[in-house]
Amino acid sequence: MFSNRSRHQRSTSASYRRRAHPLVALLKWAVALPIIGYLCVLTVLLVGWQVAPTRFDLFEITNVFALWFCLPLLVIAPLAYGLRLWGSFVGTMVLLLVVVASFGLGMLPNLNRPTLASTTGPLLRVVTHNKLYFTDDTQALARVLLAQDADIIGLQELTGNDKQALDTLLAEHYPYRALDNDGPLGSLGLLSRFPIVSEARVPGISAAHFLLDVYGQPIHVINLHAPVPETGLDRTGMLGRFVPRPTYDATRRDAQLTALVDYTGGIQGPLIMIGDFNLSDREPFYDILNNPLHDSFDEAGWGAGFSFPNLQHRSAGVLIDYLLDVVGIGDRIAFASAPLPQLPPLVRIDYIWTNDALVPLSSRLRCEELDSDHCMLISDVGLLSRT
Repeated sequence: MFSNRSRHQRSTSASYRRRAHPLVALLKWAVALPIIGYLCVLTVLLVGWQVAPTRFDLFEITNVFALWFCLPLLVIAPLAYGLRLWGSFVGTMVLLLVVVASFGLGMLPNLNRPTLASTTGPLLRVVTHNKLYFTDDTQALARVLLAQDADIIGLQELTGNDKQALDTLLAEHYPYRALDNDGPLGSLGLLSRFPIVSEARVPGISAAHFLLDVYGQPIHVINLHAPVPETGLDRTGMLGRFVPRPTYDATRRDAQLTALVDYTGGIQGPLIMIGDFNLSDREPFYDILNNPLHDSFDEAGWGAGFSFPNLQHRSAGVLIDYLLDVVGIGDRIAFASAPLPQLPPLVRIDYIWTNDALVPLSSRLRCEELDSDHCMLISDVGLLSRT
């Protein structure tokens, strides 16, 4: 009797599993199909970013934010494993290994970076920050700048009011100041604890060239604000009417950066180049700059180094309000004082570079307490030898 009951229970259980199986299979396919689609798209992007990063605008613009396109892999891997989608799990793990090899190692601290003992000249703390033209809380900016205890500060997007305020607030700590109020995007400025021997605009480039006297050692400092690449949607053609094609044109920016490389090639002596380059470290032109120069955050910092957009303060609302004014509806909607989500920066476009006469020793970002869409970059650099 017990044997018959046991056989009946097993038969009932097997029958239930057979009845439930189509529903489970349907659920698995509902999860698997989006995963497979994502893995296929990501594979195409990974190949395109490596083989032809500038061949198509889609590759160019997605390459700028490449790491974010890869983050879903961290969710998909345990999901595929839990649902026993073994093909998707294996594909996800393979792509994860590729992504870690491409991104992960570069985010770790550089254990072989030089130390202060390897330098023979003075140690300099350098800061670069895009203040954001549309904000005016210079007192808060001055407090953050003073807290960094920097020797050289390069600022972008300054206004005439900013100049007057900083002259008053920082005169005691930075007796040498150069602030330029020209240019449609605001202006470039330099604050220094060391005498500014000369200053000049770099011809044909949104940059200023300063020569500092650092304890008798001439040091060149270039402060740059490169043009923003032009982006948009192409709606031309039959397909474009229904599926607009993203466009990405960095011609103006790359032309200025090319001129900058030519200009700096003629500079003799220690060089520090700072600013908002509007250039991701994923783009090909980054390697052109990083070949003769040293990216301080890449060599002496750790992490992704994303500096834009900084949405940890009300600057996000200020930017949204400005864009609404541009399209003519700013009088009906206001975001500047509204609570906005605190999202992390998405891309690295702010840099401090040095030539071979200087060595980066440490580098970090500060995003808190800044009324700007950019984080502040702070780097300590040491002079290898006096020239």
